[in-house]
This record gives sequence, C-alpha cells and structure tokens, in this order.
Amino acid sequence: MNKVFINVILSVIFVHFINPLMSQGEIVSSSTMNYVDSTDRSTYRTPQEKDIAIVINSTINSGQFFDQVGSDILNTDDNSGINRLVEQFVPSYRYYLDSKTCVSFGLLLSRKTQEVAGDALDTNLYQTLTMQSKSRSVSLRLTYDKHSRPLFFRHFDLDTYGGAAFSIGRTKSQEVLDADYFSGDYDYQTVTTPGNAAGLELYTGLAMRFDIISIGIELLAIGLDHQWGFGVSDVNYDYNLNGSSESGQYLVNSGELPGLFTGEFSSLNAKSTTTSMYRGIRLNLVLHIK
Repeated sequence: MNKVFINVILSVIFVHFINPLMSQGEIVSSSTMNYVDSTDRSTYRTPQEKDIAIVINSTINSGQFFDQVGSDILNTDDNSGINRLVEQFVPSYRYYLDSKTCVSFGLLLSRKTQEVAGDALDTNLYQTLTMQSKSRSVSLRLTYDKHSRPLFFRHFDLDTYGGAAFSIGRTKSQEVLDADYFSGDYDYQTVTTPGNAAGLELYTGLAMRFDIISIGIELLAIGLDHQWGFGVSDVNYDYNLNGSSESGQYLVNSGELPGLFTGEFSSLNAKSTTTSMYRGIRLNLVLHIK
C-alpha cells in the first residue's frame, strides 16, 4: 500500500512540474544560437586605446610651397587642378591614445618631370640640345585631436573635436640645359631652386561616426606658414667654348625676388612668413581598421 502511494505521488510531481518544462524545450541550430563576445568593447562606434584608422582628406595647403617652383619647358599648365588630386587627397594614419585623443601622421608628395632633346642638321647650330625640368616636394604632417563626448543616435554617433597640426617639408626644382656643338665645344648648366616650409594649423571638426567609417568636415581657424630658401637658385656651370673653358657655381634670383637683385651672387638668402585665415573647409573620410 505504501509503495503504491509513493508511486502515485511521484507521478503527480512528474505531470505537474517536470513534464511542462520538457514540453517547453526548443531545438535550435548553431546558426541561430547567441554567442558570448569575449572582448570588452561596448560598441564599435567608440574608439579605444591603440585603435588604428586610415584618414583621407582634402588638405588645404600653402600655395607658395606646393605650387611648382621653376618654369615649364612644355606648355602643360594644369589650370583645372585635375592633375593635383593626388596631392590633395592622400591617406594618413591615425593612432588613438585613448577614446578621446588621437594623433595622425602622413606625407604629401608631388612630382613633375619634363624633358626635350634634339639633334640639329644645321652645322651652325647645336649638334645636340637637351633640356630637362624636374620638380619635387614632400611634406610631413602631424596632428593631435581632442574629442568631446559624442551625441548618440540610433544609426550613428555625432562627434565633435578640436585639433592642431604641424607640418614641415621641402621642395626642389631643377632645370638642366646641355648643349653640344659640332666643333666639340659644349655648354652645360644646371639650375637648382630649393625651398623649405613649416606650418601650424588650428581647427575644429564635426564627424558622423558609424561602426567602422566616419564622415566629417573640419573648419580651419588659423594657419601659420614659414618658408625659407624660396627665390634663390643655385647655378652650376661647365663650358668649353672657343678654346675657353670654365666651371663653377653661383647664386641668382629665380624670379621671385625684387628686380634689384639681378646678376650673380656669392651669398643670397630669402625668407618670408605668412599668417592667414584659411578659406573653406576640409572634408575627411576615416576608415577604422582596428
């Protein structure tokens, strides 16, 4: 009798407690299961220490530094600016010190080469004449940005920040004129015009931050540029004409200095400083890769 009573009690417990739990079970596949994220990142919209990003922007630079120094020997002026897109849109790399501060570094490069060479048939002219024009520029740009607390929206975060940028660079143009005559005489000349520049910028920015992409604009508040070496050309010559030969070096006005500076100089320096409010805004696209 006691055994039967115990079996009845156990049956009641099973029917009222165990069986409902079993009936609520659901079979799921691995593709529909949730998983545990072992990282400590709360959202991909918030940068963290040691994060890395690639920045592409429309850089505003001093026209005196990045315009070509020296004259073209071919008429290929780029009035539309299409050929300078590579100079204006170059990637830089951003490194986050923490969630609100970051530093960036990048290079701005430009290169132009022209060459014309010919052999003359008239023995009263040159036998061979070669002209070359080369222009190079490179600048290193470093930035520091401080971000404020973003405004959070459903699909993006609105990020505001302020920053400063320091740049330093060098440009050089070189013009070569080599003339060989039928008589065996020659006249070789190389004109080199170097230049240096340093700059400082202060700006504020506004960006829309998605998971891995940010799109924003920057308003440049003030810029300070300092250039030195412009306007002075270094001439190296070597000739042998009509039994007279000579070689040497001297400095001349490259055309940017006042007209009083004409002739040849043993020492010639030019410096200029420009402080200006930059016009327009800088657009940027940031790809957060880590």
